[in-house]
Amino acid sequence: MEVAAAQVSAVASASSHSVLVVDDHPQAQALLSRFLKRMGYHVEVAGNGLEAVEAVIRERPDIVIMDVEMPVMGGYEATERIRAAAHERWLPIVFLSATPDSGALIRALERGGDDYLVKPISYTVLRAKMRAVSRTLILQRELEDRSARLAAYRAAEEEQNRHAEHVIRRLASHDLADEAVLQHWTAAADLFSGDLVAAARAPSGVLHVMLADGAGHGLAAALSALPVTQPFYSMTEKGYPLPTIVDEMNGKIRRLLPVERFVAATLIAVDFKEQIIQIWNGGNPPLAIVSYDGRLLHVARSRNLALGVAPDNLFSAEPEIYRFDEPCQLIACSDGLFEAAGWSASESGAKLLAELVAAKPPAERLAALKERCVESSGATADDASAVVITCVPGHTAVPQTSAGEGAAVRHAGDWHFDIGLSTEQLKSVDIVPMLHDVASKMHGWCARNTKLFLVLSELVTNALEHGVLGLESLVKLEPDGFQRYMQLRQSKLAALKEGVIHVRIAGLMRGDRPMLSIVVRDSGAGFDHVSAMAHMARLDAPYGRGIPLLKRVCEEVEYRGCGNEVEVLFPLDVQENSQGEPAAD
Repeated sequence: MEVAAAQVSAVASASSHSVLVVDDHPQAQALLSRFLKRMGYHVEVAGNGLEAVEAVIRERPDIVIMDVEMPVMGGYEATERIRAAAHERWLPIVFLSATPDSGALIRALERGGDDYLVKPISYTVLRAKMRAVSRTLILQRELEDRSARLAAYRAAEEEQNRHAEHVIRRLASHDLADEAVLQHWTAAADLFSGDLVAAARAPSGVLHVMLADGAGHGLAAALSALPVTQPFYSMTEKGYPLPTIVDEMNGKIRRLLPVERFVAATLIAVDFKEQIIQIWNGGNPPLAIVSYDGRLLHVARSRNLALGVAPDNLFSAEPEIYRFDEPCQLIACSDGLFEAAGWSASESGAKLLAELVAAKPPAERLAALKERCVESSGATADDASAVVITCVPGHTAVPQTSAGEGAAVRHAGDWHFDIGLSTEQLKSVDIVPMLHDVASKMHGWCARNTKLFLVLSELVTNALEHGVLGLESLVKLEPDGFQRYMQLRQSKLAALKEGVIHVRIAGLMRGDRPMLSIVVRDSGAGFDHVSAMAHMARLDAPYGRGIPLLKRVCEEVEYRGCGNEVEVLFPLDVQENSQGEPAAD
């Protein structure tokens, strides 16, 4: 049907074609021109081959009728030059010659001609050939037009893909290069990867790492994974704990994505000072924690649905807690890597993973995973990712990535704010990031101040856990003590009937030095602060290091009454070292 339509169109459109008649005999030139004009063509003439070449470049005719024998330049040489000048554009050339043998026809076709007519011309034959050439020309022009539109569409699509790839790559690789303790690898099955690895430091120095895997692969999977990056980075930077971040991610995925879209994710928080790892695994294969000498220390399997599946009232963001007492590596992979390696996404698969890396030195374990994945599958059928985090007790180095640290401190005048947290607010509000954010902005900081965050966290955490909830730190000395302590904290907080915390923060000057006065008072029974202030904590104890930290960081620390109220003077003009602590004088 399409060809038939084009044939009809060819006849109707002949008048739109132009023909260049090349002949050195004026009479033949005139007769041929008159005949073609009657057929509806626009006609130009040339008296020899050289004039024909110039006319083709100048006028760009659709068809050329070329005599073979002419002075100055013959038809064959002119045809070769015209072909060179026309490049990829098809220009039909019909030769006219007084030589009727087949050898002349072959020479004409070999030199670039498309057809051949013998003089004297039969106008019946010429009419039929011109109509055939016009039909072919129309089909050719339509094909060229479609090719041009297809090339333009492809170029636009590639430009959009480059733009999307650039944005996705920037969002996914934020700050990863600054983390010496973190290795990662991602292989995309398509141009876009649905796997996303992100890492950032909280103001406290805790390292947050995320391995997200959008359902499927390609652009749709990559777009599904992107919404989790904004809450991950912004809430980590402000110091929100892992459960709060996971909660926000789940809500955001449910708000933004279609119901059939979800994101398997693993969220990890490593507190190198406290030697605590928090793991939230929703829908990804189990994580393995492997010692330096290759022993499998722990497997953290998925205990939750992927992000975006469960509504708020059925969703749990509580992480699994693991305390490391020796150098080890936490290894997390997406299901694409497990599938490529031939492992099931279960505890047995995690054991096979551990067996693979056990024979390798810690620095070569990521390469071993990559090699296994590539050898098993060649080109990966699904996106594949692996993350290796090296955890060494006592490691405290924090990358200097914040614009807030080391920034000039300006005096904001005398100011203060007071906030009282009720029982219900203590259960639902993460107050420390809020206090840190307000105090920072009062002095023009745009990002974190590690030291201030640690002080606020220590004061508020003590008021809540020991003052209001009455938790004993000795629990942390028991086997799995830290996990037991966190479970008690959660259950007591959920059952809390009465309890309040008041916080007052004031900006002031002591001499020429800007200070913050921070007062925290809770409704608890207090503690023997006189004894606590007189004794320093053991460095290897999992508790009791808060008061020594306050005394080291703050200008003054004063407990009042029964110990349920404390005021510290926090200096704003002390530079921090690479561990987020005051630099030595």
